[in-house]
Amino acid sequence: MDEVNTNVEILGVIMINQYNLRKGLELFGDKAETATVKELSQIHEMGAYVPLEAGKLTAEQKAKALSALVFIVEKRDGRIKARKCAVGSNQRTFEGYNKADWTSPTVSTNGVLITSAIEAHAGRHIATCDLPGAYLNTDNNEETIMLLKGKLAELMV
Repeated sequence: MDEVNTNVEILGVIMINQYNLRKGLELFGDKAETATVKELSQIHEMGAYVPLEAGKLTAEQKAKALSALVFIVEKRDGRIKARKCAVGSNQRTFEGYNKADWTSPTVSTNGVLITSAIEAHAGRHIATCDLPGAYLNTDNNEETIMLLKGKLAELMV
């Protein structure tokens, strides 16, 4: 039995609950609001957003506007983090839509887990890095209109 246990390797995965903005504010209060403002400030400081008046948008621009979502998570160390993304499902209805044109340059969760298991089994040393706001530094020659509603719009202001 001991021989079997010495050869067993266990890969543990911690699942993090993520909450929408409303639920995150309800659960974490001011910490969630501070985290959301921090996320929105980074976007603002990088010049990624330019405010537009809804009344001055064309019908086509309004139809192609993407709603913004914010997800709140509590990190293992207790910090509260907010991440903003877009509801991209209506992009599939755009003329000439090609999924590859709209995907984010991110790795899949399965890819990370499989690679991590292989590297751990092989006893390799691993290093990671985080590039804050990496997507905000990406050259983009296209205009995307983001729609901020309710509390999210209030926090952006």
